[in-house]
Amino acid sequence: MPTTLTSDEIINAVIPTHICEIISKKYYSKIPVAVDFEHIIHSKTFLENPTDDIALFSDHGLNHVKNVAAQVPTILRCVQGIHIPKRNPTRLKFMEQYGIILGLIHDIGMSNVSAFGRAMHGEFVAQEVFMPNFESIFKLLWEENIGNIPWLLSNLHSEKHLIEKPNIVFRELLALACCHRKQLVPVSVLNNTSALQTKVQYFISNTLEYQYEAKKNPKNTPKVDKSNSKILKRLGLFYKNFPKESFSWLKSNDTKIQELILDIIDTIRILRCADGLRQRGTELKTSAQFQIFINQFTASAVYSLTSKDGRMYFLEAEKSVNSGESNVANMYFTKEGDLRFSFHRGYFHSEEATEKGLLSLQKLIVQLDNDISDTFSRVELTFNKEKIKTQKRPMLLLETTDDRPKFTQRLVENIIKAKPELANFIAQVPSLKLASPIEYSAYMNADYVTWNAKEKRSFLKKIAANGHKITQIDIEKAFTHSKIIQIKTGDSVFDAKTSPVFVYFPFSYGLEGYPTGSYSPFKVAPWTPLGSTGAIRGDVRNATVIAKKDVKLLIIPQEDYLQYWHAMYSIDEFVKAIKENKIT
Repeated sequence: MPTTLTSDEIINAVIPTHICEIISKKYYSKIPVAVDFEHIIHSKTFLENPTDDIALFSDHGLNHVKNVAAQVPTILRCVQGIHIPKRNPTRLKFMEQYGIILGLIHDIGMSNVSAFGRAMHGEFVAQEVFMPNFESIFKLLWEENIGNIPWLLSNLHSEKHLIEKPNIVFRELLALACCHRKQLVPVSVLNNTSALQTKVQYFISNTLEYQYEAKKNPKNTPKVDKSNSKILKRLGLFYKNFPKESFSWLKSNDTKIQELILDIIDTIRILRCADGLRQRGTELKTSAQFQIFINQFTASAVYSLTSKDGRMYFLEAEKSVNSGESNVANMYFTKEGDLRFSFHRGYFHSEEATEKGLLSLQKLIVQLDNDISDTFSRVELTFNKEKIKTQKRPMLLLETTDDRPKFTQRLVENIIKAKPELANFIAQVPSLKLASPIEYSAYMNADYVTWNAKEKRSFLKKIAANGHKITQIDIEKAFTHSKIIQIKTGDSVFDAKTSPVFVYFPFSYGLEGYPTGSYSPFKVAPWTPLGSTGAIRGDVRNATVIAKKDVKLLIIPQEDYLQYWHAMYSIDEFVKAIKENKIT
């Protein structure tokens, strides 16, 4: 779920600003300069193949890694106990802090903006943490006990749980940032500690050039890298026997270390999710800070290329991944462990553009589902002693687009056609995109209604006694997305001039409304709809409602209220009800 804290606030609570700045200066600050407007107009690679040039790739610089790192604590709290075993506060804190550290360094290899650098940036970080260029950063991380991890490892060592030198193990923990790449370290390798040890040793001990050629031409690449003497000499400063000693703790029989390993592996799962759920939509930019946005007429990606002297060129390109990314308003884990998506628009100016917009989102969502659902697989996990009671795959919840509701329905159908096994794990849900931050937070942090049929009918009788028509309400559908919230004394339920994204039913007195237009305040009666006038009108609210004491309310998304709850009295019905003493 979204957080109110900034990325810097979350990261700097673990890694001080001065260390972040050093990492940025040494690695990430190089990226924007290397892919700026001057690069575009003078680069041979861009001129030969513009759409595959890093200049038009979504950001993998400092803003990107900050966004990834800052998502780790929120994702971790949403998925623990659902997709990974629940942790106690001490272990949870370690995972949060370790994940933030990995998040900040995972893309330092992107400082090489060539095709080679992109292809090898995962292997680069595994190797780089052992190299002289990283030494000053490592020294600060260790000496300043960043994330409390150096202290934790030192304690485990002094208590004879950890045999290896704690500072070496800390360096190895940093090297595991390479695991953010799912193509590089498949989940089957992540789950197998022996395979993981072998894989990371390979990344560290062979030159990047050798590994690159092995990827491109596996049959013609020698089995042994004969050009890695400098690397092996460097590794000799840390190990007497690199293959035997490095990452040897991954095979430990000690219960405490095995517990630590499970925390490390699950933190890497969270890092992968955070990387997949990186900021998109209106925040989507290239590494040179050029905006990427979707064209409502063509559904193509548009790049706002800006020179140093302020000239601006709008470049349109057929790049499906960026088209899809730029139309995503939000995507995140809910507290129930599901993935929720919202979109900027569903309306395009032609059927051809609509189809293109649907296809780009379909590809993006299917790819994200493949990555994230697979990430949580615990098949053949080494010493998997901690079980999840009822592990489930994440549901994909796609919000209705406000400008064309049927767009999302078509998107769901297209995704199911592309991946039929998702049929029972994808659903269209009401749009919350225009909700105020206060109401949005209240709804997302609340629990869904779990009433049985008798309790639902009892509720309906109470609202009927207070004037609401109920004969049209289908209790199986009406409560599907409804939740129960509690508003504290002094807090507002909603403010005037905000979008009517929700309708409420208070369970007691205690709310007071303050209308616009200089009208008198009013008390809100229990069991009556609150915020329904704005929902019915389809425009902003005309009152602010404040709690004078703690009050519980049923909160219903506007879309559901209008479809399943709302009904008018006709003149004839109203008059008849009066004559029959049903309204007194």
